[in-house]
Amino acid sequence: MTATTVEHGGHGHGHEAGHHLPRPVKLAQFRSLVILLLVSDLIFVGGMFFAYIYLRMLNVNGQWLPSGVHPVSAASGYLVGGIMVVSAVVYRFGDVASRAGRQGQARGILLLALLLAAADMVLQAVQMAGASFAPSAGAYASSYYALASYHVFHVALLLLVGLGLMIRSARGVYREKGQYNEIALGGLAWYWVTLIAVAMAVLPH
Repeated sequence: MTATTVEHGGHGHGHEAGHHLPRPVKLAQFRSLVILLLVSDLIFVGGMFFAYIYLRMLNVNGQWLPSGVHPVSAASGYLVGGIMVVSAVVYRFGDVASRAGRQGQARGILLLALLLAAADMVLQAVQMAGASFAPSAGAYASSYYALASYHVFHVALLLLVGLGLMIRSARGVYREKGQYNEIALGGLAWYWVTLIAVAMAVLPH
């Protein structure tokens, strides 16, 4: 073996090691990324909830709910939150099926979770469009539109992530039984968005 061969061989192995990390390492990195994103989202959403509650308590000159502004019914919020809860439960079953090696079943369950989440997003958008007030109609109105819009954004991201996970499952990425995988990590985001939807539903008007 010549020196040139050794040099190129060494470079090749270094390149391989640098760009093809072991799956456990990739999962650990992805888990860290998901946790960081959730923490940053917690800070942002926490600020929105704090503003909602603070403005409601302050109610300067009765501008929380000015005359003629009627809040969205509690039933509407419960419906949005309820659909997300069902979607999260269904997603969990998909995660369990994936780790059990039943990838075909997992994809079908994840598809159902995606459809439920999509229905939830459409319902939230329809509620916003049908609200009897504009975002500028007082503190409640602006807070409602901010939280509802952010929920729609959240769910849209979940749909993209869920679609990507289904594609990876179809490619056979999650073949091994008992393997903690990206579907489980995606569940962290799914459950977080569900928690926010439920919290929005129980906010007092």
